[in-house]
Amino acid sequence: MNLREARGYSYGARMSLSSLKEHGLWIASSGIKANVTAEAVTEFEKELVTFESGALREGELARAKEQALRALPGSLETVDAVAGRMAMLAFHGLPLDEERRLPAKIAAVDEAEVARVVKTWLHAAQFPVVVVGPATNQAALEGLGLGTVKVVSAPAPAPASR
Repeated sequence: MNLREARGYSYGARMSLSSLKEHGLWIASSGIKANVTAEAVTEFEKELVTFESGALREGELARAKEQALRALPGSLETVDAVAGRMAMLAFHGLPLDEERRLPAKIAAVDEAEVARVVKTWLHAAQFPVVVVGPATNQAALEGLGLGTVKVVSAPAPAPASR
């Protein structure tokens, strides 16, 4: 909300989590205006540090739980989605009735559990920051002190074959 509503740097930011057998992939991303790249990255980093503390804003957990519960029916709307979910259950060794038990599990999550998981697994200072945009932002990004800034040019498109 800070990037979008308070600052006007973005149409919104999002986070996603993909659980794998031994590891997970956590991604936080946002499309931001190029002319405020460094400022937006600074605010994004502040949000990550706040999130890493495990402290939740008022109503944040309730909104997240409601959103997760409301998304459940739509996540199984197609045969492909059901097949994908069954494959995921088998991959993780979960029972086939996991979908039926999921609402109760979501409802049972409390702020202490969120804080425990976040403090155990989220270490924002170790996250790489990837910015796609004009190289003119390089100096400003270097000034943030987040680490080495490496500019990678996009490869030229391959010539069309006839």
